Amino acid sequence: DNLEAVVANCLERNSHADPRRAVELYEEFVALQSRVNDVQSERNATAKAMKGRMEAEERAALVDKGKALKEQLAGMEAELGALEVAMQEAGRPIPNLTHPDVPRGGEEASAVLHTVGAQREFGFEPKDHVQLAEGLDIVDFTTAGTVSGQKFYYLKKEAAMLEMALVNWTMQKL
Repeated sequence: DNLEAVVANCLERNSHADPRRAVELYEEFVALQSRVNDVQSERNATAKAMKGRMEAEERAALVDKGKALKEQLAGMEAELGALEVAMQEAGRPIPNLTHPDVPRGGEEASAVLHTVGAQREFGFEPKDHVQLAEGLDIVDFTTAGTVSGQKFYYLKKEAAMLEMALVNWTMQKL
C-alpha cells in the first residue's frame, strides 16, 4: 500500500532490503496462486464429470485430461513453493516503519524528552556495565564471541547464579 514510504524508511535506516523486489515477488505469487486455483477447479470439474455413466472413449479422455491437470498442478505448486520462499527471503530484511515522532539521523539527532531526578556526581569516573562485568570476571565475551559471534557473552560465577535465581523467581510467580 505504501511502497514509497517503505523504500524511504529502508534508506533512512541504512537497510539493504529491496521492498520493490518483495512486492514484485508477492504479485507473482498472487497471480500464480490464482492460476493454481483455476487449475484445481478445472481438475475438480473433470473429476465430477467422471462420476456419471458415459462411453469408454469419453471416460478415457476425461482420465487423460485429469492426469494432465494433475501433472500441471504439481509443477505449479512446486513453483508456488519456491516463489513463496523467495518472497519470504526478500521480505525478511525489510525493517519496520519508523514512528513519525522519532528524530531522523544518528545519535546526534537524539533528544532528551525529560529527565527524572538530578544527575549524580561521582568522585571517580563511573564504569559502564561491560567494564564492571569484566572487572568482576562474571562474563566471558571472548569465548562466546568465538562460538556465537560478536555482541554475545556467557555469564559466569555470580552472574550465572543471579540469572538462574531470577528465572526461578519468575517461574514461581507465574
